[in-house]
Amino acid sequence: MVYKNELDNIVWSFSTLHQYEQCPYAFYLKKIDNTEINEGNFYSDIGGYVHEILEKIFSGKLDLNDAINYFIENYSNNVVYSAKQSTVEKKYGQAIDFLAGLDLSELENYEILGVEKKVNFSLGERNFIGYIDLLLRNKSTEEIIIVDHKSLDHFLKKDGSPLKKNLESFNAYSKQMYLYSKAVFDEYGKYPSRIVWNHFFDLQVTNIPFVKEDFDRTLQWASSLIDRIYSDENFEAVNSYMMCSVLCGYRNSCCYAKEESENN
Repeated sequence: MVYKNELDNIVWSFSTLHQYEQCPYAFYLKKIDNTEINEGNFYSDIGGYVHEILEKIFSGKLDLNDAINYFIENYSNNVVYSAKQSTVEKKYGQAIDFLAGLDLSELENYEILGVEKKVNFSLGERNFIGYIDLLLRNKSTEEIIIVDHKSLDHFLKKDGSPLKKNLESFNAYSKQMYLYSKAVFDEYGKYPSRIVWNHFFDLQVTNIPFVKEDFDRTLQWASSLIDRIYSDENFEAVNSYMMCSVLCGYRNSCCYAKEESENN
């Protein structure tokens, strides 16, 4: 265990584990070498901006009727990075369409337990942290629902099976929600009944029931992956064009990212 001391100081999260799965070297730079991320990207900017607006709406800080004007007036202060003009225009229009069609009437049936709710929980001796976008409890049935706002396209076909192109994302972000379910159980003594993703750019919702077997598999995945990280001595880079050229915060300083860009 070459980096045991550094790893012992980590408060784990889904994003940390997911980063390791995507590229162990990026994980190494951030969590072990403590290298500051030096580059954002358009997709994280605009996705984060819509997240911020939804947080303001659901916490009562921004009236839904004012949301579109807020989006337009503050856009340039929040979306700094750019992309292809057609992509920028598309996402800009999708965000406005989403806010224009957002209907909060169903919320009357729910108690809001948290907005961007910070949760701390543990798996064995390992401490975790997370932020639940929206946590709801049905006023009649007292069932709890976890909602996550996603800039990604919806995950499932009409028959409920995952879309092939989004299978990897569905599997990954299911684990995120099941980890959050551990925090929900610790605080409320019950598991959520449903997991919901609000895909704001394509105006779709992915809605799945909580499955205890999937929850148990997720906890095992997290524990096993951390064990693997502790035993990793090399933290080798995983080259991917989209990650290395667009999404990774180390893309302008990482020698492996430069190699990937040159090869493409």
